[in-house]
Amino acid sequence: LDDPGIARLAPERRRRLRLARIVLALGLSPPEARSLLARRRWGREETRRAPALAALAASARSLRTPEAAWTWILEAESDGLLDDAALLLGRLGKAPRRRARALARRARRPRPRVRVSGEDVVRWLAVRPGPVVGDLLARLRVAVAMGEVRNRREARHWLSGQVLNRG
Repeated sequence: LDDPGIARLAPERRRRLRLARIVLALGLSPPEARSLLARRRWGREETRRAPALAALAASARSLRTPEAAWTWILEAESDGLLDDAALLLGRLGKAPRRRARALARRARRPRPRVRVSGEDVVRWLAVRPGPVVGDLLARLRVAVAMGEVRNRREARHWLSGQVLNRG
């Protein structure tokens, strides 16, 4: 990871990328990596973010559908790790480099902004607050990113269809 593109990064990003690369090389799960880094007295930020970054890079290898790619992108964005995950993935070989480029291109596409809250879901669908609402909102974000939902009216209709399809 000591290439010129990484050498110019801020020190905390360089550390995070190097630690994530070590986590991948050792084949550690995120909990194992967090434990190891904490025992080695790395800071809280590195202990949390390096394993998450390594997990994102590892999981990118198995993305097979547009939904899975968008789910990965949105997760990486929400953690603030999209750029670093693509950078790390691009350093893991030829196929991962192609995957990183494809994910970065997809992430740069313009996306509509559709604001739907958990309260909206509860009110529209007459469901109780809880994990199902979070799951529906996460799946809705993917549908918005894919262009299947462009506004609140479509979001409400899409959500209604999801509840009906669940049974």
